[in-house]
Amino acid sequence: AFSDNNPQLWGTSVMGLPVYSPNDAIKKFAYNAVFIITIWRWPASESSGQRRSDLLALGCQRVCSVIPLFWKYPEFFLPYFCLDEPYKVVAAHAEVESALTLFDDDQSRTEFIRQALWRIDPDNYDIDSFSTETQYFPEDLFALTDHEVFVDVGGYDGDTARLFIEKSNNSFNALHVIEADPNTFARLESWRSTLPGNVKNRVTLYNVAASKEQRTTSFMAKASVDSRISESGSTLVQCDRLDNLLSGVKPSIIKMDI
Repeated sequence: AFSDNNPQLWGTSVMGLPVYSPNDAIKKFAYNAVFIITIWRWPASESSGQRRSDLLALGCQRVCSVIPLFWKYPEFFLPYFCLDEPYKVVAAHAEVESALTLFDDDQSRTEFIRQALWRIDPDNYDIDSFSTETQYFPEDLFALTDHEVFVDVGGYDGDTARLFIEKSNNSFNALHVIEADPNTFARLESWRSTLPGNVKNRVTLYNVAASKEQRTTSFMAKASVDSRISESGSTLVQCDRLDNLLSGVKPSIIKMDI
């Protein structure tokens, strides 16, 4: 069964399974079921650990995150965003330790360690800090100039591109957005068409996947942030090197969300 805080879903079914309110689910299953937290969204209003604590306080006897289920069936679920099999983090311990030395401040080091531990033991370590900085444009790290050449690799539907234009107050030299998913790229083109002419003329879109080589590859085109290169994908996309795509371009900032 499913349980959800949204009252509009109570009494409905998903894939033939009933959806209960949290209170009804606890009354029915508190002692004879495992409650698996499957909430996965950003931005989040609370951490997975907080959700787990809330369910335990309400009387659930066994609560865990969905990540161990992903580990049990990696052929179906992994890799997924930042998630993969935990042994890979352990196997890369030398690289992880080396990366830790790159940070100059305690807050970054603490967050990096928490991220590594969460990938190994998500039910005992949690990512419970949420930055209030604007993603990709932290004002205490750098300031945008009026002559930026911004390259957005993994541009999705233009969310970061829109933020860049807003942050730069329309004062920039060029904006290059690369997005592989053809469905999402259509939304990207639609957004670009709404821009004023003096802004639109400085925005270039590329419906390709960034890669170390030119090739064609299978792609899972979900028109969502979960779209990715995958052998099980039914869509073929072109891949190309940034050096080829941006020949003659001198980027000042390259953002990669891939």
